[in-house]
Amino acid sequence: MKMTNIMKVNISTYPTALRLLATLFFFLLFTLPAAGEEGDGSKSTIENEDGGDGTKGNPILIATAKELAYFAQQVNDGGKKLSYGTDGEIDESREQNYKGGFSGYYFALSRNIDLAGIEWTPIGTYMHDFRGHFDGQGHVVKGLKVDMSNGSGHIYAGLFGCIYDGTIQNLGVELSDDGIKAGSTGGVVYAGGIVGKITGSGGAATIRNCYVTGSGGVTITEYSRGGSACAGGIAGYVNKAGSVGTQSVTLTHCYATVDVTGLIYTGGIVGELEDGTLSFTYATGKVTGSPGCTGGICGYSFGGSLTNNLALNKEISGSDSYSGRVLGQNSSSSTTLGSNYANPDMLVNGQLAAGTDAGSNSGANTYSDKFKDDLIETTPGNETAWKDAWEWTDGQLPQLKMITGEDDKGKPTGYSNNAFGSQPSISVGDYLTHAPWADCAATSIANSGTGTKDDPILIASGAELAYLAQQVNNNKNLKVGGDNGTDIDNTNGFSDKYFALSDNIDLAGGEWTPIGTYGKNGLNHEFCGHFDGKGHTVSGLKMDLHVESGDDSWTLAGLFGYVKDGTLQNLGVELADAGIVVSAKKGYVYAGGIAGKITAFSSGKPVILRNCYVTGKGGVRITGAGESAYAGGITGHTLERYGIVRITHCYTLVDVEATGTRDSYAGGIAGYANGELSYTYATGKVEVKGGTGRTAGGICGSPPDNLSNNLALNGEIIGSGYFIHRVRGEGRDSGSNYASTQTKVNGSPVHSNNPSSWDGANTWLDTFENDLKGVSDEAKAAWNAAWTWPDGKLPQLKMVTDEDTDGNPTYGDWTPGIQPLIDAAGLLPARPKLYIVQPAKGGKLQVFDEATGLDILDGYAVTPGITLSLKPSAANNYRFDGIYSGTTADDVTTPVSGTTIPMPAADLWLSAHFTYVAPPPPPTVYHTVTLPAVEGAVTNPRPGSYTIEAGRTFRFYLTLDTAYSESQPVVTTDRGETLTARSSDGAYLLKNVLGDVEIYIDGLYPNLPVANESITDPHAADRSALPRIWTEPSALCILLPDGFLAGVNASAIPIRILSLDGRLVDIFKAAPGLNRRQLPTGVYIVWIGDIVRKVVVRN
Repeated sequence: MKMTNIMKVNISTYPTALRLLATLFFFLLFTLPAAGEEGDGSKSTIENEDGGDGTKGNPILIATAKELAYFAQQVNDGGKKLSYGTDGEIDESREQNYKGGFSGYYFALSRNIDLAGIEWTPIGTYMHDFRGHFDGQGHVVKGLKVDMSNGSGHIYAGLFGCIYDGTIQNLGVELSDDGIKAGSTGGVVYAGGIVGKITGSGGAATIRNCYVTGSGGVTITEYSRGGSACAGGIAGYVNKAGSVGTQSVTLTHCYATVDVTGLIYTGGIVGELEDGTLSFTYATGKVTGSPGCTGGICGYSFGGSLTNNLALNKEISGSDSYSGRVLGQNSSSSTTLGSNYANPDMLVNGQLAAGTDAGSNSGANTYSDKFKDDLIETTPGNETAWKDAWEWTDGQLPQLKMITGEDDKGKPTGYSNNAFGSQPSISVGDYLTHAPWADCAATSIANSGTGTKDDPILIASGAELAYLAQQVNNNKNLKVGGDNGTDIDNTNGFSDKYFALSDNIDLAGGEWTPIGTYGKNGLNHEFCGHFDGKGHTVSGLKMDLHVESGDDSWTLAGLFGYVKDGTLQNLGVELADAGIVVSAKKGYVYAGGIAGKITAFSSGKPVILRNCYVTGKGGVRITGAGESAYAGGITGHTLERYGIVRITHCYTLVDVEATGTRDSYAGGIAGYANGELSYTYATGKVEVKGGTGRTAGGICGSPPDNLSNNLALNGEIIGSGYFIHRVRGEGRDSGSNYASTQTKVNGSPVHSNNPSSWDGANTWLDTFENDLKGVSDEAKAAWNAAWTWPDGKLPQLKMVTDEDTDGNPTYGDWTPGIQPLIDAAGLLPARPKLYIVQPAKGGKLQVFDEATGLDILDGYAVTPGITLSLKPSAANNYRFDGIYSGTTADDVTTPVSGTTIPMPAADLWLSAHFTYVAPPPPPTVYHTVTLPAVEGAVTNPRPGSYTIEAGRTFRFYLTLDTAYSESQPVVTTDRGETLTARSSDGAYLLKNVLGDVEIYIDGLYPNLPVANESITDPHAADRSALPRIWTEPSALCILLPDGFLAGVNASAIPIRILSLDGRLVDIFKAAPGLNRRQLPTGVYIVWIGDIVRKVVVRN
């Protein structure tokens, strides 16, 4: 960088050092590989693959960034020597008539070159300009970056710096993001995308068929006082030196899309043109030059010719006196200006400029639908130039073709069949709008309909629709069936004539003249017929009307201006992005998307506007500086003079704004209305300004006598004063109107539950359809008949297909895919939900609608504002502590005072808290346990009665006497249970004493001397009569003698076999003889009548 700075310091003072440093600069710059190449080292030759010797038709071919840099280096070193090919060389230093700059040599690009944003040193300097011929051959040099903004001498910035009697053609240049920056404190500054300066002196200097694009621009940052600064998209300074001889300089068939910023002379194509020719070019970039002369094509011209150019720039900024759409300043009467055109929407220092003269600095207006014809048909002396040198594609700006041959005078003799390279495709619609339709009207309507209800006159194009407007507004007859067809009489605005659309019509943003006027030259020419859109759409509707003076008492805007006693139906209108913008300094202003004003003058059938809609990015914006202003999405004003006006089944999605000196009325559907307005909805912003009275509503500003069944979905209603509301600004109450809770009035939400109020009743995403249809059976039938209701969307219109003699319509489906499908969720919030968090135990919380008493369950959607009645219920042994609310499930902590709470506009969580309260302990209950005294054992405690607390356990021990030690006690109770001794300590446990209990102890007998011994033997005196009991392996044998059962009922004396713990093992009837039972090994008690014996069974 230090070397670069040193170089710039010495530019103007030390030419020898300049050459040295330039050589050093190139060496440093290209010691690294150029983009996309391999290897190191700067180029010292041009490979010239498949190239020639530099003669005409045999150019030396440049293929890489390094080769182009080497070429620049050699030019800047005087243009004396250049090496190419294997052994090719140019050495002008040996020639006696050496001109330098490779004069007379031909060079060309053989491929696209990417400079990759590396800082570039232009080809040709103040001391050593380029004088040869350079042909891009349809290629592009990309990534051009030039930064010469800190110079102190003469600065020439561009791909080329300075050209003298040279030629550049068929070349594209794409600037890098940094673009071209040039500035000097001590010399002139010339900057352009192709070249800084080009001069024709001893011969012809030419730039042709070249373009400059890219995200970067051409910028001059500073210049020295007394010096000059010229910046252009293609060339900074174009001049012819001298006044005698054959010298000339021409810049033709070029375009630039880059922004240009300069300080003295600044233009979209050329900064300064001096005695040169500038023709067949166009520019699209923003041009800024202050101070100095600024133009969309050329900043300053002194002599020469500037013709056949197209300035498409959107903005020109410069000195007020020296700024123009095409040319900033012309300082010579010898300058030829002609056939130059410009974008009519271009702002010159923030203002629109007049555009009626193609030979003026401003040029003539041109439009997207006619610019090609303007350019081609008005080319003087060279009628085919725009056709031959350019490729034209519908809807696109033209692209350059490549020159493929020339005659001996250098005039092109041929062009490529198509545009060369990869030029950008640029939409005409980005820079030009459609011509005003008043200038594009047809001369007849092709359809030959007679205008009856059954044979309407069918309109198929914008030109035919403009023709209808023209004939209505001038009170002239209408010709149908072509130019040689039949006249339709227009004695009263085509009263009782029927018209219809046969197709969608795109007005393409061309300025529209409404159908029907009032007060035109003291006369009224209203549309009084019947117009049926048949489900078609008129799109691209634009009006930009500003009435400064005149005798018109009304200014009307809309597709229709003034409709009287007519009918409009089944029509969609899509506004252009610019929408409808109207102002008037006198009289009233009426504007709407469908019609400006509608009047019912006759007392016969009502004037009806039905089943229509208006959409688009543009809105309806009017200003009435004389009287009142009336603006609506559908219509600005309706008036019932003697008849009835009915607007029904319509919707709008556009913004509406009215500003009036006296009164301002604005509504989403109508600004001011008499009559009936029903079954509509609107979504756009509505605003009123100025004046002494301001009235605005989402549906209507000042409402009709019957305003019902409407839905206001507007985002904002804005205006100062009392008459600003969600549905209507003022008027008598009328019912069944609803509005979104998202609609803000002067920045604040409004809530109302009264459908008859000026704000209507709140409605929600989950209720709006039922709200609208639930008004009455009639409302439900109307909403269902005339509309379709897609799930989750706003309703769409059906078409009126016929009507009965009473005017009651029948409906059919609208053409699918024509109407917009609008998400209702974007305009209507869902009602908030109530969540009831029930405690795990302890009770529950019930919620009711206080007004209706209806139960509201967990997760229900609830209308905000209603009072919730809260009913907590505590379970047994629980105490209610309070109710808590929250905005999330995790934070239900805010205490609720009382037992009611209003439902907020957000989700609500409620919960009741309960606390467990232990019941009082029951009184202590005691029971008596009786422990008996028994022979052969001792109890602990002693026998007796004991008092035991209910539910407790009574414990006792039983110790056998020695003589009874072989007994197996059987302990039972009167509760029917058998107690056994605990193995750990031998205790008997009587558990859960819940009443008086008596304990029995049995099975105690004196020990027997044998294994099988009698426990109880009442018949010991007569042994022969006793049973004989013995055991065998795994069996018990009992032999009963006959005499034992004599006189005894055997069934009453069963034989029982018990285990030692008192459990019954077996029982059977006593029978004489042998009784045998199989038993497991163990000790058993045999009980026969009053005989009890213990036996042991073994294996």
